[in-house]
Amino acid sequence: YVALVLGLLGDRESAPVLRAALSDTDADTVKNCLWALARLKDEAAALPAMELTRHADVNVRLMAVYALGFLDHPKTRDILVATLNDTDELVKWNAAFALANRGDAAAREVLTRLLDKEYVDRQLQVTLANRSKYRAAAVTWLGKLDKRAAVPVLEKVAKDDLDLRVRDAALKQLEELKHGS
Repeated sequence: YVALVLGLLGDRESAPVLRAALSDTDADTVKNCLWALARLKDEAAALPAMELTRHADVNVRLMAVYALGFLDHPKTRDILVATLNDTDELVKWNAAFALANRGDAAAREVLTRLLDKEYVDRQLQVTLANRSKYRAAAVTWLGKLDKRAAVPVLEKVAKDDLDLRVRDAALKQLEELKHGS
């Protein structure tokens, strides 16, 4: 948990120690160090994070993908695109969010799939509250990727989705698109 505190404090001097701990055998230690390095935006952590997207522990892979969303490296896009095919849905979703944050249309298919409530509800590892948050985030990112293509999808979600949080996100995104934000 020290790694989390170092990340929260923004202690950049701790980055070399946090990077060294990425080779620890304890998955929680690795995961926490990845989070802290992402928070510190430690670009030197990009290569180790890329390697950790293939880690056996799903939580480490998830955090590695999350970290890559904050770290810049020429190979980051290729790694994020590859993780769209991970065996774990949460890893795929986070890769899509990271790609969408970069304006990369490779995220579109996964983001569109996230609008399917039945599909998301089958992901039992995700709490009910987080299912709604993930779907609302997908709505937002879809609108930012391709405005023209997103409008009909967002209009359908705003009209028909049973989840009020998701409908509200679609309405807000449509309003932003209408005003050119």
